[in-house]
Amino acid sequence: MTLVRTLQTHPNPDGTRRPARGFFIWTPTERRIISGSPDEVVQPAGFAVELDLSGGFEIDVAATGTDWVWRVDERIEGLRTKTTYVVVPPEGPVDFTDLAQVNVSSLKSTAVPDHIWYVYTDYLAEQARLAKVSAANSEAAAVSSVDSAAASALIASTKASQATDSATNALLSAQEADLSEAQALAHMNAANTAKDNAASSQASAAGHASVAKGARDEAVEAKNEAVGIELRQFVEASLSSGDLIFTRVDGTTVNVGRVVSNLTVGTVTTGP
Repeated sequence: MTLVRTLQTHPNPDGTRRPARGFFIWTPTERRIISGSPDEVVQPAGFAVELDLSGGFEIDVAATGTDWVWRVDERIEGLRTKTTYVVVPPEGPVDFTDLAQVNVSSLKSTAVPDHIWYVYTDYLAEQARLAKVSAANSEAAAVSSVDSAAASALIASTKASQATDSATNALLSAQEADLSEAQALAHMNAANTAKDNAASSQASAAGHASVAKGARDEAVEAKNEAVGIELRQFVEASLSSGDLIFTRVDGTTVNVGRVVSNLTVGTVTTGP
């Protein structure tokens, strides 16, 4: 079966178009025999196809053979009936206006060379040519698609390489950042160590200062003691009423007691 379609309209005074109303009568010119068990004899009876609200139809009809065609009677409202004899190809869809028309006299076997066989074969040859052209166009489109795919693949490869380079650069930058961070940490540790050493040195200096202050205090104390000792030294001795009197450096005197025997202190000789 082959899908045949059409669209019929009427013109309007304003240049627009309106759907036509009516129907097409399809009638085979000969009966057909379909092989089977038993064989099926398809009688050449016609059937009507009414135009729909849009003025068209789509129907499946049998493909014609070498000894018969379809007679189509177009009965459109307001127009005279038009009768055509058409060849229906084995494949569709096909527009009704594209169906090959034949002269009814060509159906007679004596009508050479206008026999319907030649019309039908010419139609098939034209269909084959159109199919070949379509195949060539499809092949060209496929080649173009392959070229486009190859170009796309090349672009994708280039972008992938660029992405790889970017990733490598990012890794190097990260490594450099890690190295800088390690160096900064090392500097910070060194600074902390120097700070600790400075604090230790400061504490040591404070200790030394404390020791020095202690030594100084001891020296001052020793000096004062020495001065005291020096001040307490006796520099003169004398007798007073039989008592021995010592006179210190600072002028103070000490009565050490009565003399009971001869005693020489410096240049003074004492006696009982």
